[in-house]
Amino acid sequence: MAKRCYKDSYTLSALYALTLGLNRLGGMVNKISGYICLTEFSKAKMRELGVPESKLFVRPNFIYPPSLPSDETGGNGYVLFVGRLVPEKGAGPWCVLLNSSAMCR
Repeated sequence: MAKRCYKDSYTLSALYALTLGLNRLGGMVNKISGYICLTEFSKAKMRELGVPESKLFVRPNFIYPPSLPSDETGGNGYVLFVGRLVPEKGAGPWCVLLNSSAMCR
């Protein structure tokens, strides 16, 4: 709260901290039957917060595509990407590369 963690606001950070504290005091963790974690890392963080292992389930929000043969030489020089290439998601170098590419002009 002292660092304005929530939306750079002391007031909103205080309200958020109050909400978290009241949920903890009310035993909210015990009232929820399961938590879906997107990664093993987030599952480990939830365990650190005291959530029982039996309530944590990892369900990634992506799929593993089939691997392409290493001798694949076909294609038309195209790449398909579904999503947002934005610096906030660590895609800064890709944004610069694509914006400076002759294909984007």
